[in-house]
Amino acid sequence: MVLKGAKRQAGVGDAAWGLATPRAVEIALRFGIVAESATRTWAWPPKAEIEPGRITLVTGPSGSGKSRLLAALAQQRPDAICVNSLPFPLDVTVLDGVAPGKPLVEALGVLSACALAEPALWLRRFAELSVGEQFRARLARAVSLLPNDAGGLLLCDEFGSNLHRRVAKAIAYNLRKLSRRTRIAFVLATAHDDLATDLRADTTIRLSAAGE
Repeated sequence: MVLKGAKRQAGVGDAAWGLATPRAVEIALRFGIVAESATRTWAWPPKAEIEPGRITLVTGPSGSGKSRLLAALAQQRPDAICVNSLPFPLDVTVLDGVAPGKPLVEALGVLSACALAEPALWLRRFAELSVGEQFRARLARAVSLLPNDAGGLLLCDEFGSNLHRRVAKAIAYNLRKLSRRTRIAFVLATAHDDLATDLRADTTIRLSAAGE
């Protein structure tokens, strides 16, 4: 299912996006953007139902509102885990930060699915990883913290944006398989069009530059 846009609904400004400090208000008034930033809220499309084991892709150019749409869904689903804001423990190795308390084979499987299959990386701390490796470690931890067969929801903004395209496509392919096996629902936002084939999303929300 492809939704050709997500409607923005007028309403009270969302504190997460309005940020109505004196400086922000002055700039908004000077440049005529106060109505856009302070009096708009974003609503998740009702037709884009989140079901276990399904993948939703939110795509569109930078600034089209992908992050705001995910934020709206996060407010609607407080049980969801957001990869971008998930803290990774700094006092353990990457291996111990993924699937804590679960069998080793499960941790290795999730790490491999997230393109962290090098044993040398497993024994490093999070701070010792590159930016791309840190994203993959957070993704692996998020997947491992969600219960299997229980309809967990994982949100990820800027999915694969800081990765080599071959790596991003491999992770997209693996997440498709993970969603079927674990019944985790994935909602992924990206401006890259090259991941759609490997991801094979069940629902795609396409936003225009104007956020429609």
